Parts: sequence; structure tokens; C-alpha cells
Amino acid sequence: MNDLPGQFANVRCCQCGLIRLSPRPTSEKLGSFYPNDTYYSYGQNSVSQETDFPIKQDIRRSVIASFGYPLRINSKLVTLVRPIINRFFLRRAAYGFGKRFPKYVPNGRALDIGCGSGVFLSILKQYGWNVRGLELKHAAADAAKEKFGIDVSVGDLADANFEEESFDYISFNHSLEHLPNIIEVLGQVKKLLKPDGLLYVEVPNANSLSQRISGKYWLHWDVPRHLYSFTPKTLKSLMRKTGFQDLKIETFRADFYLSDLRYRREEDLGFHFASDSDLPMSDRVHAHFLKILTDLYFLIYKQSGDYISCFARK
Repeated sequence: MNDLPGQFANVRCCQCGLIRLSPRPTSEKLGSFYPNDTYYSYGQNSVSQETDFPIKQDIRRSVIASFGYPLRINSKLVTLVRPIINRFFLRRAAYGFGKRFPKYVPNGRALDIGCGSGVFLSILKQYGWNVRGLELKHAAADAAKEKFGIDVSVGDLADANFEEESFDYISFNHSLEHLPNIIEVLGQVKKLLKPDGLLYVEVPNANSLSQRISGKYWLHWDVPRHLYSFTPKTLKSLMRKTGFQDLKIETFRADFYLSDLRYRREEDLGFHFASDSDLPMSDRVHAHFLKILTDLYFLIYKQSGDYISCFARK
């Protein structure tokens, strides 16, 4: 992804099925695989908070209001057909999160662990949440402060000195797989959540159809940054082992076949492409065919999606 050298291996536990990186680089060495200037999570732009046209604004407000947020809808047409709008525009209007968008909590406090440059937190902040972030490097924390005015702590969760039972909502949005001590961290998260507080975890699905098709070229192996790779079964086991309840685990689709084919092509040719758009047309057609195939497969096998989403309560 960042044109950095190295070969790495994953192993699977014969008892529980959890996949982990082995051997694992030292903490000092691992930091070099998060380059400040190219790592995508540190350079994300802000998500558009409002759309250009009043009707689009009301569609977004209608969808967000369905999560309990006290938003006013000005359009009588949108109000009249809200059930239809909320169904068909759910994912797009909720900033791509769909039904994964957190429900409204009055004066709620949210913590995003591995928040990158703070894009997700900036959205929650717009809708009334008091937000905090945690990152491993100063580059992300500085970006979040500069772009959105969000306070992001740097370092381990144990050193952040957050008050126990102080958060209504804590999220790991593609960050749990980066942490070496996941059981310890989830134990700390449980202490930080208020009674009945909500935890959200989103990780790549190592049992997805795209992984089985792409094999070692699957984008979301992302070695050596991903220290663990989860399936719905192993994530469910981890949540139960750490004492979380009311688990709701689903998978959903994404499309990264062009990147997978790019990695394969780079290895065959021995050089690094500047972007996916530089690939031959044959690869683009191939990627589109695989997307259609996987979309159809997902209609039947709902656990075959690319990402796993998990809601759990303390």
C-alpha cells in the first residue's frame, strides 16, 4: 500500500480459529509502517456536513432523525414519504454508515479509538456529541485538532487517564486489528463505558468471499499493520470472552478487487503503480465482474461480506 519492503506471515489458531501476524515486528519497527505523509487514515479530508440543495438537506435530516436525533425537517414532501426515504437513502445520507450510525444520546460522550484524523468524530460532534479521540501517533492527533477542533490523546488507552464510566459510546472503526493487546484493551473499554453503554467494532472479514478469491493479495491482510484478522465467529468469541452482551454481528459489502488485482500485477511486474487507475482495462473489467459475482453471493450468504460490524453492550 505504501511501497514499503518486507514479507510477513499470518497463522491461524487450531483451537479458536483466530488469525494473527507471526512473527510480529517490534513496536519501534512497526511504527515505520505508519508513514505520516502517506498513511491514508492520517490524511482523510472532512466529510461534507451539509449538501447543496434544501431537499437533500432534509433527506439527510430525515435519515439522521430516524436514529432519534431532534432534527427539524422543512420539506412537506420529505415528511410525507419519510419511511421510503429512510429506507432507500439510509446508507448514503448517514455518511456511509447506514444503520451503523449511533443512536442519539442526550449530552452523549463518545470515544473513537484509532480515530485517524477525526472525520467520524467530526460528524458526531455536529450532531451534539461530546467527542474524544485516541491515536498512536501525533500526526493524526494534530490533524484532528487542526481540521475539526477535536481533542485527541496520543498513546495507549491505559495511559490516557479517561474517567471510568464516562462514555456512552466507544468505537473501534478498523482499529482493533491494529492493537497487540486486544483482550486487555477491551477490558479497559468496558470500565470506561457507562452502565448500558454501547461498543461498536468494525473490522475486515477474513472469511469473506473476496478474501477467498483474492488469497494473499487481499487488501485487508494489510500486513504488518493488522496484527489480527477476524471472522464473525472469532469476533463474537472475543466479545463474549471480555464480558460484552447483546451482541449484534453482521457483515456488509465493500469493493476492493481492483486493489487486490493491482497488488498481484505489481508482484508479477516488479514495480509499484501510482494508483489503481493505472491498471490495464482488462484488470478493471475483471474487477467489475468479481464485484457482481460477490454481490450476488452476498444476497444468499450474509456472513460473506467484506467487513464485520458488531454492536455490544457493557
